[in-house]
Amino acid sequence: MQIPALGSGTSTSGRRLAFGDGGVGRSTVQATSAGQKAARLPSTRGGLRNLDFELNRQVAGAQQALNFLDQAGSRLQSLKGILSGKLAEKKADSGTASGSDAKLNEQLRQFNALWRQRDAATAGTLDGQLRGVQAGSAQQRFRIRGLDAASLGSGDKETLSFSAAGKQVSVALDPAAGEAAVLRRLQNALAPIGMGVERSGGSLMFSVAEGDWPAVRDSLAVKGGGQRFPTGQFNRVRTEAEADAIQPQSWRADDTQAARQTLQEVLTALDLIRQARNTISRSLAEADARMQPQQKGATGAAAAADESDWAASFVQRFEAMAEKPDFNVFAAVAPALTAVSRNRVMALLGMAA
Repeated sequence: MQIPALGSGTSTSGRRLAFGDGGVGRSTVQATSAGQKAARLPSTRGGLRNLDFELNRQVAGAQQALNFLDQAGSRLQSLKGILSGKLAEKKADSGTASGSDAKLNEQLRQFNALWRQRDAATAGTLDGQLRGVQAGSAQQRFRIRGLDAASLGSGDKETLSFSAAGKQVSVALDPAAGEAAVLRRLQNALAPIGMGVERSGGSLMFSVAEGDWPAVRDSLAVKGGGQRFPTGQFNRVRTEAEADAIQPQSWRADDTQAARQTLQEVLTALDLIRQARNTISRSLAEADARMQPQQKGATGAAAAADESDWAASFVQRFEAMAEKPDFNVFAAVAPALTAVSRNRVMALLGMAA
């Protein structure tokens, strides 16, 4: 997960959102006698720098992903211990074994349920391959039987119509235009119905938002001109979803062999969880470093100049966002203004005197 550098000055240390102390920025203050005035009042950029909406959203998404990974790692560690104990038992009392099996089956059920909630629990910031993505953009990738890179690059012209979840689009394919051009046309045509497509080896890998996948999977149909797909009515197509990196729905512990196989998959899942967590943690650390003041030791005129530059930049960004206010703007502004007291306002006004 890459968290973009948006020029904020609020730290993300401690896995907290980039909400400051409720201070107010100096967007309307003129930088006259700036060196003296900077000493009269502490820097107040923390609160309004929270208006870096996208940065806050990405940091919050990364934190949600980390929380989910922590839960998953804890459940997997528990499963690892129970499975190891089961395999280590040579001669167990039947009553004890029954109780152990019941606990193991419950742990397997709970982890499977947790994994199914991944998209909702992470607000779409962690996909099935444990890749950190932009908030709400986790994708389910899939193939369509009968539609691959080879079929796009050969044959005659044909218009394909796609129907998914009540939406329809059409695209004219001409292999003579070249594979890259045909792929671009297909991408452009599918975008309005929320589908993407890219080449993956010799296959075409389609994608939709994970939340939309059940509806797309159960309704996707294609109509052609008799070349790649039949004419006439839409025909339901068979899709092959990309398997998740972790597949707890297949884990079993009915016998020693099944338990041993499940333990191996649990160990592999633990390694994947650690890798994903490390990657997201590094991104948060990098974002934290970018958001630290670039000149920590700057004082006097240098500090005032930094404040002035930031204020000018902030005013431009704030005006641009205020042109199209919505709830997200209000949600970001409100925490920044909750601590704006009369005394603070008077102090700010006094700086311009």
